[in-house]
Amino acid sequence: MSIRTVIIDDEIPARDELEYLLNKEKNLFDVIGKGQTGEEAIELCNKRKPDVIFLDIHMYGMNGLEAAKEIINGTSVPMIIFATAYDKYAVEAFEINAVDYILKPFSEERIQTTINKIQHLINNKDQNIGNISKAIYHVEQHVKISGKIGIWVAGRFLLIDEKDIVYIEAQRKHTLIYTTSNQYESSTPLGELEQKLNRKNFLRIHRSYIINFTFVKEVGMWFNNNLSVMMKGYEKNIIPVSRSMMKEFKHLIGM
Repeated sequence: MSIRTVIIDDEIPARDELEYLLNKEKNLFDVIGKGQTGEEAIELCNKRKPDVIFLDIHMYGMNGLEAAKEIINGTSVPMIIFATAYDKYAVEAFEINAVDYILKPFSEERIQTTINKIQHLINNKDQNIGNISKAIYHVEQHVKISGKIGIWVAGRFLLIDEKDIVYIEAQRKHTLIYTTSNQYESSTPLGELEQKLNRKNFLRIHRSYIINFTFVKEVGMWFNNNLSVMMKGYEKNIIPVSRSMMKEFKHLIGM
């Protein structure tokens, strides 16, 4: 009998990679749903009633821990496997409380270890619910879940502090992320990054650019009476403001 499985991760490559690794175990897993938000995780658990859910912790909006709290209070509680790209406190919490987790980027060896644990945990759901609650509490006491975004860079999944992002530029085949200390060439599309960023600090001022208002140094004139923006630390790079975004941009900076 196959294990009914749901995968929740706000990064498409991560969802696809995990599904690929699970499908290598022929006839063991039946992926009955995939999503990218905590709200979708709750909805899929309520409607599809999976045996197992792989749940990313770091997601835009409702994070994985918040979603897990709702899920374990439901009428049909699946086994929850948390996915995390970092943080020793999260790992410690899950190990101490016998709740399973997988680290990004996923490895075939680690997935196999998780698969070996799943059957035992499914058969001990009541104990698992209590352990999940303890693990969530431990992580929330030590880890700030928000304030970071995940990106794919050369096959690696990295987490970057939002506060360090100066601006982001979309190019044909990749996205360039300019931070206070580094530049990253990522395969994560600009649209996906836009959904994750804090709307209070970031604005997509052009189809190819998102800026962090914290680093705006100067606003100047561009072609045909349009505006351009100069960012701190990247003064040589002139960023255009599209005509459709000019009104909102002026309002936000008080111009």
